[in-house]
Amino acid sequence: MKIKIILLLILVTVLNSCSLGNKRYKRGFSNDILADKERLFSPEEMELLKNRNVVFFFKKNDTDEQRTNIEKAIREVWSFTPIEFAYYSERYNYPPDIYAYFTLERPIKTHYLSFYLSLTVNYQFENKRGYKKDRSINYCRIDMIPKVLTYKDYINKNTDIKEININNEVYNWNTAMLQTYLLDVNKHLKQNKRESIYKRFVYEEYLDALKNDTLFIPEYILEKRTPSMFEVIPDPKTLLSDYPYAYKVISTEELNNRFFTNKETYIFEHIISQNKKVIRIYNTEAGKIYQNNSSFYTGITSNDFTTIYYNNK
Repeated sequence: MKIKIILLLILVTVLNSCSLGNKRYKRGFSNDILADKERLFSPEEMELLKNRNVVFFFKKNDTDEQRTNIEKAIREVWSFTPIEFAYYSERYNYPPDIYAYFTLERPIKTHYLSFYLSLTVNYQFENKRGYKKDRSINYCRIDMIPKVLTYKDYINKNTDIKEININNEVYNWNTAMLQTYLLDVNKHLKQNKRESIYKRFVYEEYLDALKNDTLFIPEYILEKRTPSMFEVIPDPKTLLSDYPYAYKVISTEELNNRFFTNKETYIFEHIISQNKKVIRIYNTEAGKIYQNNSSFYTGITSNDFTTIYYNNK
């Protein structure tokens, strides 16, 4: 009898725990920047965004030239809402009931330092008891690649959003990539969704075209990502020895110059997102055209390129 009672108590505890977890999940689902699955937004959620102007916040250490180039690039591809630009220090001039925010976030402290560029709407709703509750919705999550010095500065401290948006150095915070990212976000918002962060997919049409084009690999993709003495910097020739099509390792300056001349470009990207490895290829006119992932971070390998080849037959 005692055993039955104990088992019953355990079962009740487990069920209550699951129920509480579900309630927490539902309460927090509106602010789900760490969720990795595709999210379809309701008409009401889309209206919250459409009824606001979007403001894109620059970091404090962005130069005037960087700001001018990035603003021009984003304006060319962003059509979903009106958009404005400001430094993060000016954010108090943009009240949350009127504006949605493109800002850098570091939502949690993890083993690997994660920065995200997100598009967020903050709003209030009234519950059944008549109390107003603060809520937010993240309409996109763009993985940023922090430089090693930034990694060392932030990995061991709980950094707030304000500090992240001031002086950090991020490899892919550049004209060409920010334009390409927001082109992709703009496309998916018109489909009322936020895409999956990890889902494997291939757009065959564009990968077929890549056979007769060049895959551009930003130099920073091959740079050291963490202060770890065990991280190996790969040799490009070894890394791409089995990739059968044209490729070029390119500097950030060269990559941005291709944007200034409006040249269609295929860009390879290697991301560490929540300790997972994600491989992506972007087309600067179509957005993301290829995505593959590994359930744990292993560093970039030659297999990441041969896998593209297998999917590109």
